[in-house]
Amino acid sequence: MKQALKKKIHFKLEQRADKDTGKIITANIPVNMMVTFSGQRLIHYTDLRCDKDNWNPSKERISKGKDVDTGNKILNALENLIIEIFNDYEDYPSLAKLREDIRNGIQRPEKPQAVSEYFNQ
Repeated sequence: MKQALKKKIHFKLEQRADKDTGKIITANIPVNMMVTFSGQRLIHYTDLRCDKDNWNPSKERISKGKDVDTGNKILNALENLIIEIFNDYEDYPSLAKLREDIRNGIQRPEKPQAVSEYFNQ
């Protein structure tokens, strides 16, 4: 039986100061996923943003706001993707390999075609 590789997955709001005021930004903050394994840490931007007031730091999920369900579904899907990726590994990956596998595993909506491309078909 294959032994599961140890890893930790966390979602956190990015902390940075406003360039003009020097105060910590509290609105429209990027949500990052951090995967820690074998003494390495990958920080991956989730394409989500959240206000600090709408974030639950203990659950590491969006707690209120208009996009709670959609945002949390995305975070859950990312967490499940990491678990699936690590289940496929025999040994710990490099950061580059994990980053590539995450990018390949994320289902992104198709980009709309340009009008000129549509008529050239």
